[in-house]
Amino acid sequence: MKELRVALLAHIDADEKIFQLGKEKIKFLINKAEIEFSKSDPDILYFLTGGSEQSVIPMIDKHKSYILLSHTADNSNAAAVEVLAYLKKRHIHGVLINIDQPENISLLNQSNL
Repeated sequence: MKELRVALLAHIDADEKIFQLGKEKIKFLINKAEIEFSKSDPDILYFLTGGSEQSVIPMIDKHKSYILLSHTADNSNAAAVEVLAYLKKRHIHGVLINIDQPENISLLNQSNL
């Protein structure tokens, strides 16, 4: 089983509870992988809130592909779309998945993560 490195991303003043809820949600959603929460060399960028876009830039490796996860609350989608545009502009592959859509969750678990 592949270990996935997940970066949890939120605005600088985000409460620790937001991160804890994000950890619980991702463990529930991705049920076939070992997950390590780390901002170092992540495979998945999970946008918990808006205002987190700039914190992602130092994590990006131009030789990798990224899965960006977002949801409809707290400007998460807006932050993820901005980062996806940043990746595309630099010819870095990324895919954005809104986790509030059930069909996306089944795709996420069927993929070869």
